[in-house]
Amino acid sequence: MLLVWLLNAVIAVGVFISLFTFGEPVTKPSTSASVNYWRHRNQADVYLRRVCTSTSRRHSTLAIAVLLSVSSKWRLLCPPYSAPDRECITKVYKNS
Repeated sequence: MLLVWLLNAVIAVGVFISLFTFGEPVTKPSTSASVNYWRHRNQADVYLRRVCTSTSRRHSTLAIAVLLSVSSKWRLLCPPYSAPDRECITKVYKNS
């Protein structure tokens, strides 16, 4: 169990160091990539509110794919983690 905690801490520190060192890439608000990202992101939120998780996951993946076309490829890890987190948060707030 201690090994898992140490591994998580090392990964978290590595992510923070990379973010503070290189910064996070920012897309300009008026570009077509930004418009496409927000279109898919908002559509994913709409489908998530309707509890259509497969379509929401597809639009979340498309939104991240738009960002990947203009930013670094390490963000390829984000879609599998962001969709389940958003689903869990939605279920928590829906049940309360």
